[in-house]
Amino acid sequence: MSKILVPRCGPWWGAFSLNEGAETPADAVRSLEGTVNDQVDIVHYYFRDTQIWPPTWLIDLAREPGKERLLAINWKPEAYKTWAQVAAGESDWYIDQEAAYLRANFRDPFFLTIHHEPEDEVNATPGSGYTAMDYSNMYRHVVDRLRAQGVDNAVFVMNYMGFQGWGLQPWFPDLYPGASYVDWIAFDPYASSSLGDQDRGFRFLLNSHWGETSWLGAYRYFTDMYPGKPLMLGEWGVGEKPGSADWKARFFHRVGERLSEGKFPHLKALIYFDSRYGAASGDTRVDTSVQAVRSMQRVLNRDDVWAPPP
Repeated sequence: MSKILVPRCGPWWGAFSLNEGAETPADAVRSLEGTVNDQVDIVHYYFRDTQIWPPTWLIDLAREPGKERLLAINWKPEAYKTWAQVAAGESDWYIDQEAAYLRANFRDPFFLTIHHEPEDEVNATPGSGYTAMDYSNMYRHVVDRLRAQGVDNAVFVMNYMGFQGWGLQPWFPDLYPGASYVDWIAFDPYASSSLGDQDRGFRFLLNSHWGETSWLGAYRYFTDMYPGKPLMLGEWGVGEKPGSADWKARFFHRVGERLSEGKFPHLKALIYFDSRYGAASGDTRVDTSVQAVRSMQRVLNRDDVWAPPP
């Protein structure tokens, strides 16, 4: 892999797996690996408020002998401040605490998303503290502060929703912090018949759009606007389709087909959201049906999917 963790032999496969009942978060990751009969390349987790991360259990997963898992951290670093206040330095004490913890406890390369999916939190009113420019200023400040504090192992990810309704807003381009602050671009699509016409396969998942519009899908937009940046699905999930028992399994099969065909060469990581609470898609766990499990197992165990086409 490259210095910024771009794989040279096909995209990474990662997951967030929600633990339930007495299950620990680490148990949930290993349970998913057992279900799909394959190891995840990336373990995804979320932190906010004034949490210090990664906790010991997550470090242990990353460093488990013979596993070589990468971490992908989504972090909201505001510490109860607005984006504008963070950009002005009012959460520096928290950022510095986190930087000190990383220096002392975790020097492995990892993906770091700073406040994922900001679009629906934008308040374009000047002075709100939550304009798109406030967001990009906040993002740059956090990156600068971490770098100044000696955090040199973070690979920075700008994680959008990737939804047409936000992409057409006049302030949408202002969210982007700039090429020197963003190593990867991520977006978070879901597929489900309950989402209204979002059950048309993997190609539509990457480039969802409706009607006559200048927005032709997130994959197209980001590859056109920011050529050369590797893309990831920071979250993606597939719900079941009532009345179609094998629809989810066929969807997973199409993912394998499209990747093996090299249709989306800029897509370098897919991080699945394995949870019964998969946003509006409902239950996106891999094991909602025997057919879905078998299909995902076949995808993950095919060398042609996870390697460049000849």
